[in-house]
Amino acid sequence: QIMAPTFILASTTRKQTVQFEYRNALHVLAPIIRRAVVANAGADTPKLDGSIFMLSIDDAEHAFVLQDVNGMLDINAASRSLLATFLRGIERENLLETIISTRNSTPFRDTETFITLLNLPASTTVEAAKLVTIHSGRRRINGETAPIALLEILSGETGPRAQLLAAVDRRLLRTRTVTKVVVFRMPK
Repeated sequence: QIMAPTFILASTTRKQTVQFEYRNALHVLAPIIRRAVVANAGADTPKLDGSIFMLSIDDAEHAFVLQDVNGMLDINAASRSLLATFLRGIERENLLETIISTRNSTPFRDTETFITLLNLPASTTVEAAKLVTIHSGRRRINGETAPIALLEILSGETGPRAQLLAAVDRRLLRTRTVTKVVVFRMPK
């Protein structure tokens, strides 16, 4: 039976029992991802915004994160204004021209190179890496699935998603259908 505090896949009419092994984790998560992608998924469905959700698989708790890639900042494709706003939010605006010229000559092949270039404190490096991608190919982000931390950086505020979206420049946002979902397994 697959269950989590905010997500229950199993019901009285349908039960799933799965042996949890890393190689079949995607088989376990595939129906969850399909359900999360549906436009009006229920409140018990994990969000595609990087929020952690727990699954109990074979009596062991496992933490996972689902993230719509369109909600992340694509360091190779982001518009100049989106990238500038992000860098200003993390107090690295002086790197804008360096990053633009780097990605124009040779696009970033991984996010680690970008994160290293930012020279962030070690305590924020891991969190910053969860906000960027090289895979969406989008100039703007999907505000509905963007991680809250990214919206806080772009808005310069804290608060619920609706408040943050209202504070972010609308030209930086675009609602897109979910095309790619990244699955992270959180360490114990």
